[in-house]
Amino acid sequence: MNRRVFLGVGVAAVLGADVLPGARVSLGVIGVGWMGLAMMKIFMSDPRVQVAGICDIDADHLKEAAAEAPDARTFHEFEELLSRSDIDAVYMALPDHWHAIVAVNAARGEGHLR
Repeated sequence: MNRRVFLGVGVAAVLGADVLPGARVSLGVIGVGWMGLAMMKIFMSDPRVQVAGICDIDADHLKEAAAEAPDARTFHEFEELLSRSDIDAVYMALPDHWHAIVAVNAARGEGHLR
């Protein structure tokens, strides 16, 4: 089992467990290449998840993801997405060397996430 499978199973278990019955999560997705877009679609299949923000440096990836979630705002800079007050959680599908940078910014409350 690789890391991505493990994380996917963990997310599915949490969503399936009704940890917060009736709650709706406003999600920001950072990185919507092939993995990020696929995971975004999986999250969108759950009625408790609303994709509110999408971020990618690649304009083509961003355009493709925006077509899947037309109500979501789009960003080229992750700091802009993190500053949104309507984002409850973020999913990141980034190259390895970006994971820590974005995760630390989100965890520190850079922007709204605290």
